[in-house]
Amino acid sequence: MAAYVGTPEADIFQGTSDNDTFTGISFNDSVDGGAGTDVISIDLSAATANIQYSAHLAGNATGWTALGMLIRNVERLSALHTGSGNDTLIIAYSHGPFVWHAGGGNDTARISYTAAPAGTSIIAAPQSDGGYAIDIAGFGTTVLYDVEVIDLDGGAGNDSLTGTVGTDRLDGGIGDDTLSGGLGNDVLGGTSGNDLLIGGGGGDYYDIGENEHAVIVENDEQRDGDTIRVIAERYTLPDNFENLSLHGNYAYGNAQNNIIHLGTPDEFPRGSLYGLEGDDVLYGDDESNGLDGGTGADTMYGGFEMDYYTIDNPGDVAIEEDGQEYIEAVIRASIDFTLDDAHAYNIDSLELTGNAIRGTGNDRGNSIKGNSENNILDGRGGRDYLEGGAGNDTYIVEFRASNPDRIVETANKGIDTVMTAGTFSLPAHVENLTLTSIGDDNGTGNDLGNLLIGNAGVNILTGGLGDDTYVLMGGNDTVVEKLLEGLDTVETDATYTLGNHVENLTLTGDGNVNGTGNLVANVLTGNAGVNTLTGGRGNDTYYIQNATDRVVELHTEGTDTIFSSVSYSLFGRAIETFIMTGTADLTVTGNSLNNSLTGNDGNNSFDGGTGADRMAGGLGNDTYYVDHVQDNVAELHLQGNDTVFSSVTYSLFGRAVETLILTGDGNLNGTGNSLANTITGTAGNNSLDGGAGADVLKGGLGDDTYYVDHAQDNVVEQHGQGTDTVYATVTYSLFGRAAESLILTGSGNLNGTGNSLNNVLTGNDGNNTLNGGGGRDLLTGGLGADIFLFTTGAGRPTITDFNSTEGDSIDIHAYTHGVSDISRISQSGEDVTITLIAGPVITVTHANVGDVMDHIVW
Repeated sequence: MAAYVGTPEADIFQGTSDNDTFTGISFNDSVDGGAGTDVISIDLSAATANIQYSAHLAGNATGWTALGMLIRNVERLSALHTGSGNDTLIIAYSHGPFVWHAGGGNDTARISYTAAPAGTSIIAAPQSDGGYAIDIAGFGTTVLYDVEVIDLDGGAGNDSLTGTVGTDRLDGGIGDDTLSGGLGNDVLGGTSGNDLLIGGGGGDYYDIGENEHAVIVENDEQRDGDTIRVIAERYTLPDNFENLSLHGNYAYGNAQNNIIHLGTPDEFPRGSLYGLEGDDVLYGDDESNGLDGGTGADTMYGGFEMDYYTIDNPGDVAIEEDGQEYIEAVIRASIDFTLDDAHAYNIDSLELTGNAIRGTGNDRGNSIKGNSENNILDGRGGRDYLEGGAGNDTYIVEFRASNPDRIVETANKGIDTVMTAGTFSLPAHVENLTLTSIGDDNGTGNDLGNLLIGNAGVNILTGGLGDDTYVLMGGNDTVVEKLLEGLDTVETDATYTLGNHVENLTLTGDGNVNGTGNLVANVLTGNAGVNTLTGGRGNDTYYIQNATDRVVELHTEGTDTIFSSVSYSLFGRAIETFIMTGTADLTVTGNSLNNSLTGNDGNNSFDGGTGADRMAGGLGNDTYYVDHVQDNVAELHLQGNDTVFSSVTYSLFGRAVETLILTGDGNLNGTGNSLANTITGTAGNNSLDGGAGADVLKGGLGDDTYYVDHAQDNVVEQHGQGTDTVYATVTYSLFGRAAESLILTGSGNLNGTGNSLNNVLTGNDGNNTLNGGGGRDLLTGGLGADIFLFTTGAGRPTITDFNSTEGDSIDIHAYTHGVSDISRISQSGEDVTITLIAGPVITVTHANVGDVMDHIVW
């Protein structure tokens, strides 16, 4: 066996037939090992080129000629020193022992153990001198120095591969393998068998292909960016892993900040990526992808087909490939979103989902679709397609003289609005239009009830069919309506006159402006200022809120109505109807027409004027002034405590009014109702009938007549207020009341009592007891067995119809105390006189002493 050692010169060595060794072989050397098993050691540490060496070629590697070397018939390489290039060493498990000093550069060792026995355990163990020992029993130890990447290929069998603290590439091959990457950013391949892949520290890459039996373990919680590559229709990234490369259809992330790539093979024609929690990065492929980053601030990359991006975070970004047709990708956003390149690069289609409200386009032609919320869709530049869906949607449209934006709405999907800075015509199923510029723009409605809002310019607004509302910013705008095109309204803060076929005018703001109607029935509504409202012909309606508003109506110009929140007078205005609004205490005065006056819930005052008026107060304590016998006061029960002042005879019957006061000096009558009324007369001769309740009747001056039907009716008369008469259907007393006459009516057994005046007491057909009290009373019992009762203090009464056959009697017990004294009874012509000691002289007309004596109660 010969041993050859190279020199710095260009050496030429010819080996023997024995097992020769060659050491120190370098640039420009020529070696021929000859026969035998020869071993060579090569030193290329000064090399700067990239060197690739395959150990199975031993010294016969290709590429040496570039370094001036020629090596033939050498069977094994024992050591190799390379330089600063990015060198690659390829060896098999049987090429040991072996030492490689890789030198500088980014060097890779590819070590294949595909021919090793099954169950081989391969460990890249660190050495004290900084190298790594790749040891397999029976084949020696391969030691590597300064190698950045070590590739271990286990081949067939149940292998165990353990990497270094550096960057390792471990591939278990066929069989149930265990791969441990250790520290460093490792690549672990377990595409076949029940493989166990343990990454360790660093950002590891796990390639399990279609191996559904592989188990991946990542115990490092430092979030170093571990990646799993898998081929499956769907896959969910396990915990503690950040990144996923899926060749399949549905990729799901986890709670980490994921990076997900989709590489779609032919069997999965369309892929979906789901980042779930965390700030994820998703990469689709060139097919049609669905990308959903989940709840974090995600970045999503599509491809060249129809990609769908789900946006749910303001920090989400969707990026479509350059060269893509803009409409080829769609953003589906559950938050308000704008199609700007910072958040939606090369994307022009947006669909709002969930509770998103606002969708905004860019300067290109966009497609923006809303959801069931009240959306705001703004296409910005370009010819846009805007579809709101359900909800009350608002479209912000850029003015385009040609090729305008297309707005799509379906029937009964909310009240929708277009806002535009130019002339515009509403499409079908859109209700409202707002002109937003300051130019002289025009707006046209459709067959719906439109709201058309002008701008500061001079506008022409055309409503069409439907009940349209026009909001004008100035008095020079023109509203166009045709006959039978709905019930239309103009709203303006300027003085305005309605054009033909427009029914209503509403003044807004608080300026002193005026409104004028036309020939149809108008509704004219004033503002907070001082308005003059002129209805013209037609049955007009006015709404006023200022007491100094002037309503102009002439006779024969229809039947007109005012709704008012302030007190008002109809005097001098040909207005028939007045209705109070709000809850304030208001006063209204009518005119000479037959007015209808209606109050509110406050305490109202009504004076209908000279016509036959209807006045309805409603809730509150209301006051009415009546001057026509046909004035109709309408009050219901539980609507306050109400009062009528009447200058004519008046009845409260059928009206839930408590108080009636007759005014003036005329001879008027007042009638109550079933309530407890208070009725007050005038200075004339009044007739007062309180009705069924416990009433207070005040006649005042004049010869008044009262009708009493309740025992608690209170007739109030003062001395010197005329000669007054009470008609009573109940027992009644004039005591304390300066009334002269009491007449009992009906046929009941009633009692009548006088006062200190000279009373006239008249009974009815029943059995009455009449007590005149003091004064020269005239007592007439009428039919029935009547008792003429005389108590102490009686004056000089006269009984006019004493009839013993009817059972009449004279009760003087208060004076005689049961002691009879016939001497006090005497016949005086046709009359009988009863003289009482210290008492009155009673005259019984047309009577005889015998009958009287038989019917005296001593």
